[in-house]
Amino acid sequence: MLAKGDHMMDEDVADIREMLGNLPEIINLSAVARQCFGKSRTWLYQRLNGNRVNGRPVYFTRTERKQLNDFLHGLGNNLLAVRLV
Repeated sequence: MLAKGDHMMDEDVADIREMLGNLPEIINLSAVARQCFGKSRTWLYQRLNGNRVNGRPVYFTRTERKQLNDFLHGLGNNLLAVRLV
């Protein structure tokens, strides 16, 4: 059950897609879905796009959005820690 105010909306989906920019073209979203949420790539894409599932649009909850945010920041920190020279 979602907490009050935990629902995302169409404009939130557009915001997320804009914030991600070309990141979905660069990183493996299947791995992100699996490691971050324990879900499939399809599940992640449905929420990134606000697709209809069982007749209703699906979105990230605010909790899931924060989880994705934290995961991506951790990934960024891991990338910044890499030193090849």
